[in-house]
Order: sequence, then structure tokens, then C-alpha cells
Amino acid sequence: MRCDTFEAEARLDIERRVLAWRYWTDLPAGTRISLDISRRYLAYDGRETLWTLHDEALLATAGARGDFNGGSGEISIDDGDLAARSDFESGLDHFSAGMKGLPGPAIHVSFCVGARQQIKAFGRDNVNLAGGMVELSGTTHIVLAERIVDCAMASVASPISEEES
Repeated sequence: MRCDTFEAEARLDIERRVLAWRYWTDLPAGTRISLDISRRYLAYDGRETLWTLHDEALLATAGARGDFNGGSGEISIDDGDLAARSDFESGLDHFSAGMKGLPGPAIHVSFCVGARQQIKAFGRDNVNLAGGMVELSGTTHIVLAERIVDCAMASVASPISEEES
């Protein structure tokens, strides 16, 4: 099985604060794709940490773009940031590294064809997956695509209010 095409697109509608995404590939319909939409922030321990607005397991659908399979969707950036803030606040305890810097405006839209495919032709750890878009991660063959768009976080979603900063 070959993957020579895996393209992704992310578009921002600033007025509605909506992020639209789509991807297309020469991989077969039914291929599992992981979607992660996130910002980054600096934790107190110095690690760059994900501020996840949205994550989803997708299945490539037939004919999403001409002869290519793929998918599309959109999310509200503000709803995603509010969900990320809720996740962050619920995780604040003695195990949390806390936040040293606020999440930045860059929103990373990442697509990954990882292991555990339901299509048997991929083989264990995608060993049968080859082509120009395929990378090796440990012993697993994967395909990655990432796009970045900039959109400042709305103040209502900020984990630190103006009075605290």
C-alpha cells in the first residue's frame, strides 16, 4: 500500500471565529486519521504543553476531493478554547506543572495516519505502508500533515484573567 498524496488545509473565518479543515489522500476510504487541533503553552516546569481545542478520530471517506479520499469539518475556536480551559482547570492539582505562559495565537491543525488501522492491508504497525508521504516513528510507519493558522484567544477563554496577570 502506497501513500504519495496526503494534503491538508486549514482556513480561518475571523468574523465567525470558526476554523474549517479538510484533508485528502490517495489512501483507501476507511483509513483511520487522528485529528488534533491545539495551541501550545509553556508549563512552569519548562515543557511546551498542548492546549487542545479539539481531537477526533476520523475515517477517510470516498471521493472527498475528485479521485482522492478524505474528509472535512469545522470547529468554533472559542468553544474549543473554553473546553481546553475547562480541561486545564480540572487538571490543576498536585500533579499539574501549572502554566508559566499563556497559550499562543498559533493553532496547530495536525492529521496523523497512525498504527492500528482497521484495514488489514496496512499490516502490523503499518509495515506495508510505503510512499513519499510515509515517515518512520520508532517501528511504525505513519503519515503526518500539519497546518498552522493564527487566531488570538478570546479573553473569556483565557486561563488567567486580566486582574491576575
